[in-house]
Amino acid sequence: MKKTLLVFSLILLINFDIYSQVTDVVTNLSSPRGLVIHNGKLYISESGNNKVLEFDLTTENTVDFITSLVIPIGLLQKGNDLLIAENNGFKVSAKGLTLPPSTATDFVTFQTPPFVEPWGIELSQDQNTLYISEVGGRIYKADLTQTNPTPELIWQNTDGTTIDLALNGNDLYISESENQTGQLGRILKIDVTDVNPTPIEVVTNLYFPIGLEIIGTELFFTNWTEPANGSDTLNKIDLNETNPQVTTVLASLNFPAYLTYFNNELYISQSDKVSKIPEAQLGIDKLNGILNFKVYPNPVTDYISLTNPDFNVQFEIYDVRGNRLSRGDISNKIDVTNLNAGIYFLKIEQTINRFIKK
Repeated sequence: MKKTLLVFSLILLINFDIYSQVTDVVTNLSSPRGLVIHNGKLYISESGNNKVLEFDLTTENTVDFITSLVIPIGLLQKGNDLLIAENNGFKVSAKGLTLPPSTATDFVTFQTPPFVEPWGIELSQDQNTLYISEVGGRIYKADLTQTNPTPELIWQNTDGTTIDLALNGNDLYISESENQTGQLGRILKIDVTDVNPTPIEVVTNLYFPIGLEIIGTELFFTNWTEPANGSDTLNKIDLNETNPQVTTVLASLNFPAYLTYFNNELYISQSDKVSKIPEAQLGIDKLNGILNFKVYPNPVTDYISLTNPDFNVQFEIYDVRGNRLSRGDISNKIDVTNLNAGIYFLKIEQTINRFIKK
């Protein structure tokens, strides 16, 4: 009896330690989906109320930022614009983030037929190409250098529902739900430089994977289970592995959907709220590195210097989505003046260190 109580107590302590680090940010929402953080404000597509909310992370004030949408799902920031995938609006809309609350304008529209119900949206590194996933299992791209971008179909799976997207270099990762023929949900990737891309299965035997977020060299994703009983999960894989193994980061979530990483925390939309999870809970402490050198100054404005530099190896700089932005030989200083303000990762051989560009 004492042994049973001891085991039960340990389980309670472990669960308390895990979930005490998951903090609710915004509650009482109606089917929140896409998330974007810009200038200390969290933008949430509330598909159940056909609007985008603006939540001030400091004052906790909430305003209706965009109204009169038609089932908004995916959100994405492009410069000072917020892009919105309107699922039943058959389009991607846009609104300036510096403008006062109002309605959105059409950004990329689809000619019918077929009716295209967009879910996930993703930008290329140069922000000139917009990738769009659609309920009918189709992936489109739109050339944003055009005045009126026309979506072009680049890949289709007639048996699946493609949901979210995450781009890592030339690899576009796609979450796809279970289909009507019984094929289980999965995560695929295609090479966007291929004229006729061939999908590669990355993770299989899922039920309803939704949100994708690349942090460093790891892909995080949410997954609904069957039956829906509050046991949905947040998971991750290592993109450097040839056959990546799925690690469950958190369980007992309630319809987790989309993800965004900001200021060392992962934000996640659930059934009726948005929560955040600290980096330590995600198991990505290795991003800090077990280092034999340090980066300084950090934050940095123009040049990075290293303690104990090894001048016989190369460096690589990645953004939070895992895109490699630059590489070169180690010298006394590494020029980062061309980087936008944000969080980046400096990789030297197998060691990764995080730094902030001001």
